[in-house]
Amino acid sequence: MPRDRRSRRQPRRISALLAIGLLAAALTALPQTAPQAEAALPAQCGPPVAAGIACVQIYAGDYRSGATSIAPLAGARFGLFVQNPEASIDAFDGFVHPDVAAAAGNPALFICTSDPQGDCVFTVPIRPGATDSTGVPQTTRLWTAPLSPLDASFEYFANPFWQTGPLTPSATATLEVRHVFQTPPLYGQGPGRTGLYLAGQQWITDPGLQTNPTNNGMTGTVSEFQRRIASGGVWPMSRFNLDMPTQCGLNVAFIVDVSSSVASPQDFRVGLVNAMNVFVDALRGTPSQVALFTFGTDSPGNDPSGTRNFANTGLLPVGTQTEATTFKNRYANWPTGSWPTNYTNWDRGLAAAAAVNADLLDPTQFDLAVFLTDGNPTVYGPGATGASPSGFTRFREIGNGVASSNLLKLQGTRVLSVGVGAGVSFPGAEFNLRSVSGRDEYTGGNILEADYLIADDYAEAGAALRNLVLSSCAPSVSVIKRILPFGSVDPAQATIPSSQWQFTPSNLTAGTVTPNPGLTDLQTGGVAFDLSFTVDEGAVGLTISETDQPGFTPVPDLIRCRNITADGPEFVPAHDEDTNTFDVTGIGLQDAISCVVYNQGPPDVVDASVQVHKQWDVEGVVYQNGTQPDGLSAQLLLSGPQSITLSNQPWSQVRSGYNVGAGASPASANVTIAENIAVGQQFPGIDCSLAERRIRPGPVNLTDTGATAPATGNLLTGAPLAAGTNEWTVTNVVDCTTTLTLMKSVANGPLVGSPQFWQLDATPSPADGALAGPTGPSGATAEVTPRTVYQLVESIPSPAPDDRMFHYVQTDIRDPLLRDFPGASGSWNCHPVAGLRGNDISIGGSGAVVVPPGEHYECTAVNATSLLTVDKTVLPEGAAEPGSFEFELTAIPPIVVDDPNELRFPAGQEQTVVPNQQYSLAEIAQPDFQLTQLECVSDAGDAVPIADLVLAPGDTATCAAVNQLGSWTAVKSSDPPSGTSVAPGDVIRYTVTAIQLFEGGVSTDVVITDDLVDVLDDATVVEGSVSATSGTVEQVGDTRVWTIPSLTGTEELTFEVRVNDDAWDATLDNVVTIAGDGGVDCADASFEEDCDETHHTTPDPPPTPTPTPTPPVPSLPATGANSPDALLLSALAALLIGAALLRVSRRERARRSRAQT
Repeated sequence: MPRDRRSRRQPRRISALLAIGLLAAALTALPQTAPQAEAALPAQCGPPVAAGIACVQIYAGDYRSGATSIAPLAGARFGLFVQNPEASIDAFDGFVHPDVAAAAGNPALFICTSDPQGDCVFTVPIRPGATDSTGVPQTTRLWTAPLSPLDASFEYFANPFWQTGPLTPSATATLEVRHVFQTPPLYGQGPGRTGLYLAGQQWITDPGLQTNPTNNGMTGTVSEFQRRIASGGVWPMSRFNLDMPTQCGLNVAFIVDVSSSVASPQDFRVGLVNAMNVFVDALRGTPSQVALFTFGTDSPGNDPSGTRNFANTGLLPVGTQTEATTFKNRYANWPTGSWPTNYTNWDRGLAAAAAVNADLLDPTQFDLAVFLTDGNPTVYGPGATGASPSGFTRFREIGNGVASSNLLKLQGTRVLSVGVGAGVSFPGAEFNLRSVSGRDEYTGGNILEADYLIADDYAEAGAALRNLVLSSCAPSVSVIKRILPFGSVDPAQATIPSSQWQFTPSNLTAGTVTPNPGLTDLQTGGVAFDLSFTVDEGAVGLTISETDQPGFTPVPDLIRCRNITADGPEFVPAHDEDTNTFDVTGIGLQDAISCVVYNQGPPDVVDASVQVHKQWDVEGVVYQNGTQPDGLSAQLLLSGPQSITLSNQPWSQVRSGYNVGAGASPASANVTIAENIAVGQQFPGIDCSLAERRIRPGPVNLTDTGATAPATGNLLTGAPLAAGTNEWTVTNVVDCTTTLTLMKSVANGPLVGSPQFWQLDATPSPADGALAGPTGPSGATAEVTPRTVYQLVESIPSPAPDDRMFHYVQTDIRDPLLRDFPGASGSWNCHPVAGLRGNDISIGGSGAVVVPPGEHYECTAVNATSLLTVDKTVLPEGAAEPGSFEFELTAIPPIVVDDPNELRFPAGQEQTVVPNQQYSLAEIAQPDFQLTQLECVSDAGDAVPIADLVLAPGDTATCAAVNQLGSWTAVKSSDPPSGTSVAPGDVIRYTVTAIQLFEGGVSTDVVITDDLVDVLDDATVVEGSVSATSGTVEQVGDTRVWTIPSLTGTEELTFEVRVNDDAWDATLDNVVTIAGDGGVDCADASFEEDCDETHHTTPDPPPTPTPTPTPPVPSLPATGANSPDALLLSALAALLIGAALLRVSRRERARRSRAQT
């Protein structure tokens, strides 16, 4: 075989060069899911991301900005750490302090601060080498946690732990989990790599992506862990709670859990009602109002029978016994009969209160929200669209509750969370209650400062709430003013006055009183007088006098007082006979006294009030105002009582001061009701329109929407009023077009430009009564039924447009054991086409979508393949074309995809393979060539075993294969080494080595010929020196033939020659030739050049001694070529030329002999 000696390389050098090439090829990156929309990309991430950079984004969330969205939070700091950083609720407000982390050997390598859009972006250089603040190697995973703020004006605290667990809590399953997230393996932007890691898409997802529970402070399976840490892509921070108002008399939002666990497995309904009564009774007699909100699966709680009166209310007075009883009667029947099924939705309970609060006019907004729950949240969002079939407390449920609580705090409302019973009895329950309220736990003596408390039962909770009210009131005297109809002495007929009344305290026996004088509140009809005195001064007394108003008659005999603190009976204070002037005595430091004072109205005044409620009928589903879908709002307008001009009024809030007595003005005796409606104005992309307006007398009734009202203009014009409260409920009927578009994205490989090949379908679940949903290729769009789960499926049509489609798999972050939507094909990226950032309603990661009414959602399935290339090197170079060699992949069960393709492909071709499928890789043998190397390396630089070849979606692996022509060879060596000089009489030891090139290989009938022609003319074989470790040796003329029947390893033939005494100026050349199947020149087997030859030379002969010259004999001069010296020189030259030609001839014969064999 001809050979080019310039191409010979050592095998180790070949491997090194291949390794360098593979390492360079390994710098490609895993294709990530395409971003939701270009507008959603944070500015710091481009597009595109800078080369070699991983852009890791966090969305910091603040308060709920819509039913399905969370507003951004600016100024939040986060850090990336090598290890999960430690934090505690007892230090640095739950944040990780960078200095403390650094001192513990876990510094924040990268730090970011969220911008006004809520984006906190890390730009992480990806490069080889150590992990430090200058960059990290690719595939590094880092932990992120919120850092303590630099600015004291950042009034938020972190939640380092959250308690997570199943629907039914238990000591083994209800566990606290570190509230942090771990990045996926990071790759920089480069060929096939976006470098993007967006919250809610590539990480901070639902379900979660972390896979090591022990790194996050808990034990358990990966499946459980991924469920617990599921997040919608928003990292909410908790706002600082507001201070407890110091006045006696509060506007309270009472947010009450009516989930199934209240009645089962133990029935706590009686205890719940009693606790609520204790709280209301504590407020009775103070200038307070209470609004009731219930929550279960949604808010109000689910009550199909309509018998439980779970309806939410506006603020209602509780100042008198009659008013308090009326309020308590709303829930008095809760302990009887069956209890409806409800999950626990903290988010909606708090959000419903915030929605009503936003509609109230200052100063009538809630001072305090009491959040009473018997367990952790198990669903979130309107209609619990984020619920799994069984419910579970995850990061997502808690985080949404935080956002709604933040909205209440933003509105100026203090939140007190109260956990009751077994559902909050396990370690870590305080973490969740703290998140939706504040940092201070109730310890028994700090009820005014406490943000959250945990009670063993409802009786303990009720007592704590009573103490809260009394601690704000004692010592004080509250005066509640009510107006009776002319001639009436029945307190049950009393109403809140439509104007303020003045009361003046006097004759205080000690200390001070504030205010002095005081005016009653228009909403509550009450005023509280705070007393200040010392214990040394003992009990005190004072006189309170009412300032008369024309036409009103005092009824001093009806004045009743009670000691709220002692919960004592009513008593009649000493009072004047004709005026509402009375004395209160014996007031202690812990006493809160309440007195109700009555006047009869003028004969021509019959008090009336107006209360108008609101509900929405959206696509057949009726919602109380405040719980309706995003984009729908309306402002109530009322006339009167002083003027017929319309003015704003909060829904469900009573407007008093109307008069239906004889001679009352039309403005006072009648009311006009109107509204300003906004549909889709606040939220872009809402496709809804007002279809009809309805109005009916009476309170909210979700099943009776009343009669049709005029389509435009006033709902009612000049409607006559009756004495007392006149109630109406207005229902807006709204039609919406709700749309879903299915998109396909191919992340890598040869089908990047062919997303239209796949079939996409959205199937409603349940299907009864629901629109079918879109079906078709990428871009398929159809109207869908709002608030209905659609399972999303992609499939390959039959026949497949391209068989390589079977090598693509859809992105799927679901855990195999937690498939909430088993009909789905994988995870999808779902988002509103035109909506706010921070949307937290999509369950696309679980393979489904629920589209809110009137919105247009787009869901994208992203597919990726895995790519494999085998780079071939053929030795000797030029022996064959590398592309003529083929390789084969064999799938090893279990089979991921039923692949119709024969995975046989040539070297150098990029081959698609099924991600996550186990394969074995083998070369299809070619005659005369042996595979000497087949090694594969992933693009991350990790070795990939060819017998267990598995690539993740988007991964690329490059294999190096080396083929060698032949299976055995022979090399020649000598001692002294080839190229050295020897002298006559020296002994040269020759070694011929036969080498099996392949481990485990067997070569038969190996024949090696050692050409000694150019040796034995100047040397003689030493008798007895010929020795072979295997086979037979035969002397044939001047050649030695070595035959080996079976060569499996290395064998040697050795012999010696002695250089002849007269071999001066000689060259001893020895050449080995090979014969037999599989034999290959050693130079072609990557050994050193001239590996089959040896060369030695001998020195020139020593000089002959010069003889003594004899005197010259005179003669005639010699001329021409007949001179003896000239003849001698000519003969010597001819002899040397002949010898050289003979040596060349012999070597040429030897080379021809090798070529023929």
